[in-house]
Amino acid sequence: MTANRQLREALVHSQRLDAVGRLAGGVAHDFNNLLAPILGFSELLLKMPAKTRDNDKLESFLKKIQVAAQDGAAVVSRLREFYRAHNHDDEAYSVINPGILLCQVKDLTEHHWKIQAEGRGANIRFETVVRTKRCIRGNESELRQSLANLVINAVDAIKSDGEIIVLIEDLKDRVSIQVKDTGGGMPDNIQDKCLDAFYTTKGQLGTGLGLSIVCGIVKRHGGEIAIDSKEGEGTTITM
Repeated sequence: MTANRQLREALVHSQRLDAVGRLAGGVAHDFNNLLAPILGFSELLLKMPAKTRDNDKLESFLKKIQVAAQDGAAVVSRLREFYRAHNHDDEAYSVINPGILLCQVKDLTEHHWKIQAEGRGANIRFETVVRTKRCIRGNESELRQSLANLVINAVDAIKSDGEIIVLIEDLKDRVSIQVKDTGGGMPDNIQDKCLDAFYTTKGQLGTGLGLSIVCGIVKRHGGEIAIDSKEGEGTTITM
């Protein structure tokens, strides 16, 4: 009986360590994505000549930094879910304008699909399309982060020139959000595993957490996620 109790305690301890590792990995992944626009726009501000300063552009950069910082604060606040007996995700839900959401995602990921892509010789066209008059009810920070994750994955999938389209439209009694890219696509065996935590095809450059985090966010919102990808033809992820 003592041996069985010790085995159970060791198993519980191992599961707790695994949970802490996954939580830490997810937080690190989110912060890495959020730091890119903060560092990028702050660098542009520092390089802006004082004598020819554009106040409108200055305000725009500061607002983008503020949004990224607020999303970082939301990541930290979600850590409370790890030790609280129950969570209050529903308290953080609000009514979200799809058009504003996509503009924010475009701004926050510009460092990846424009600056970094051009740095490696790629030209990526980014387009947002809204075909609904509905608003979305959900956690704005989480939805913004999930879309940013998908856009960054799409950028990584495009090796030379290509395009990324984020589309929001009505789907019966729900709202559908699609992220389409013209990247390399995925074979069936990778599609079957890509939503698993820590599964990555990027080697040391990837954490394997982007899609699993998105999947968790979608499920917390009572939604569904689907992946349609063909090798050499690109990928469409629908939420």
